[in-house]
Amino acid sequence: MAIQVARRLYLYVAAFIGLHMLSAGMSGLLAFSVERWLSGPPVGAAGAVLRLAGTVALVVVGAPLWAGHWLLIRRDVARPEGQASPLRRLYLYAVLLVAAISVVVAGREALALALTALHQDVVGLTLVAPLASVLVSAIVWAAHWRIASADRAQVEGSGPNATLRRWYMFLMLWLSLGLASFGAGTLISSLLQRFVFGAGLVIHQVSDSTATLVIGLGVWLAHELWSHRLVRVPGPFQADELVSILRQVYLALVIAGALITSLTGLTALLAAGLRWLWGLEVWPGVFAAQAPGAAAVAVGLPVLFYHREQMVLTARFSGAEERVGTAQRLISYLIGAVSLVALYFGLSGLIATLLRSWLSAEVIGGIGREALSWYIATTIVTLPVYGLASRWSERLARSSAEEERAVSRRIYLYAGLLFGVIAGVVALTQFIRLLLVMLLGQGGPGVAGQIGELVGYALLGGAIAVAYAAGLRRAGAARGTLGAGWRVGVVAGEPLRQALVAALGHELPGATLIVCDEQEALERRASLAGADLLILSLAAWANPALAAIPVPCLLLAAAPPQVTLVGARREGPALAREAARKARALYLARPPMGRALAQSAS
Repeated sequence: MAIQVARRLYLYVAAFIGLHMLSAGMSGLLAFSVERWLSGPPVGAAGAVLRLAGTVALVVVGAPLWAGHWLLIRRDVARPEGQASPLRRLYLYAVLLVAAISVVVAGREALALALTALHQDVVGLTLVAPLASVLVSAIVWAAHWRIASADRAQVEGSGPNATLRRWYMFLMLWLSLGLASFGAGTLISSLLQRFVFGAGLVIHQVSDSTATLVIGLGVWLAHELWSHRLVRVPGPFQADELVSILRQVYLALVIAGALITSLTGLTALLAAGLRWLWGLEVWPGVFAAQAPGAAAVAVGLPVLFYHREQMVLTARFSGAEERVGTAQRLISYLIGAVSLVALYFGLSGLIATLLRSWLSAEVIGGIGREALSWYIATTIVTLPVYGLASRWSERLARSSAEEERAVSRRIYLYAGLLFGVIAGVVALTQFIRLLLVMLLGQGGPGVAGQIGELVGYALLGGAIAVAYAAGLRRAGAARGTLGAGWRVGVVAGEPLRQALVAALGHELPGATLIVCDEQEALERRASLAGADLLILSLAAWANPALAAIPVPCLLLAAAPPQVTLVGARREGPALAREAARKARALYLARPPMGRALAQSAS
């Protein structure tokens, strides 16, 4: 098996290198031929000879290198294990990714040159090289897309092959969306400066922005439609795509990036307005300089709301209502975390500046007002965002004990606590250092002001840490009641029985446990019959008297002594943890919880 993997790895790496040598040579040879046909430089020119020799060499070496190894690959693919090999999917999606990026880069360059040529005298021959690269890369992409599509339904339903498909899809979505967003932002900024503030229009800049927007949007739209089809059209991929962690991570990263972009743009616009009100800058120059901020808001908010809706819709398509709640919680905590960091720097900077002015008896001048405008603007923009996100999540947590104990909420609270502790510790360390410097008589006239500034940062960091620590304490208290009123019977031998008791104590700390081994179980049958849930080993289940107890059961895939169990996924403490988590899920599913449902869960 290892020999086959090593052989496949060699074949695909060699084919990958040969293919891209051939692609580079063919695009260069095509561009040279077209330029020569359009009366380009004569072949005898030194530069032309070197260029022609380089492209021919790439084709002569790359073609047999790729073709020879591809023939060997086709023989390997004729076998089922070769066709389903993750190395094959890695090769195909790596080729697709490189080819798609080449199409984007060369296509953007060609479109920008073509748009510039409409208004300026641009030599048409400059279009030949990027168009040749687009053509060759598009052929490579289309050919390998067809190969990947031919057996996709058979080998990409789940597992590593599905993960490789998602990596390609989400990388292309992320790259093309970033490209389209950047192009839209720069284009909107240029148009605002031209038509609102009367600035000159730079043709080259507008052409580049338009080309970036068009190419990026086209590639993103094609992959976004493919992504939609995978989760919305019933088929072999839908179930796995709906629960994909990578999809959730991609959506979360896009939402976070769009939120940061939007908050930054809004802050820049509000800070410019404050500087104008204070007379530090004049109209229209103060807002003309912030046209990129307005463009960031115009692009960031639609991206944010669109991907937020996609995350919720994906959860709804899964058919599990709890996944919708999980998606909404994730969005709320994500917005809360991003806005908390921005609010900290804005509010602490505002407090620090005021304390510094008061302690050092300084009058806030032009430079101070410039910084103050940013601090005030950041606070005004992020405070309502953080307040709304926190209010929603707190209201949900107080109305639902399960939400208070949710893992996503714990992660959010611990992240907020860690941020507050780090911010407070860093500021407090600098405060103590400056205080010692001042006490030793080495402080200058501005030390008091610097101490006041650090006090502001330390106070706010400490307040954040205290608030999130209180949230964690409340969540911990709520967790201690999980399982209250439930009786769980555990029938298993050692050491599995001890591991089950520890796991249930973690997952259902409030439950009452009835614990015994297989020999004691018959004597305690009456107690076990009064339980709400039984967790039985295979040896206990084999006893008809225990199997007949009319109580929902979880059956442990643990082998009796001198028996080897084939196909079990867990053993020992891992099996105990899985059983405890299943028991917790059944507890949260009450009422009702019938025996048939419990047996199917077993």
